[in-house]
Amino acid sequence: MSVAAFLEKMRGLTAVIGILGAILMAMTGYTVHVFHDQQEIQGRIAVMTQTVSDWQKKADRLNGEKFRPVTEEQAKVVKSRIILAAQGNQLNLLGSADHAEENGRLCELDISGEWGNMVNFLKNFGSSDALVSIKGLAMNMEQGKIQAHVVYEIYTK
Repeated sequence: MSVAAFLEKMRGLTAVIGILGAILMAMTGYTVHVFHDQQEIQGRIAVMTQTVSDWQKKADRLNGEKFRPVTEEQAKVVKSRIILAAQGNQLNLLGSADHAEENGRLCELDISGEWGNMVNFLKNFGSSDALVSIKGLAMNMEQGKIQAHVVYEIYTK
């Protein structure tokens, strides 16, 4: 084998090694990017979980305090204020229902929106002096928005 042929093979081998190195670097960069994104998502989940936990503790404390029951007519106003508060926090109303219970009106509210707006709404939920207790809260993420199903009771006289 001549020196020229050997050098030609080395150039080809160097080119192949260079291409493989570039591919390896690109794959490594992509892996690091995906790992970073996953860490960021895990951090957001931890913040959301802590916020919901903090909110639940506050809701439990609030539900343990004494407020006043309202009349049936006032219960309609309280429900309207809660819906307006949701809309005031830029949340979309997906559905609302209520029916009479022994101690008041059991209401359900389906809303969706951005996480921060949802948290602000829940922090100030039932902030009037009417006796309102949250019976259940379910949240999930759909198409980049938080969807919440809130079950609450407005206590009546």
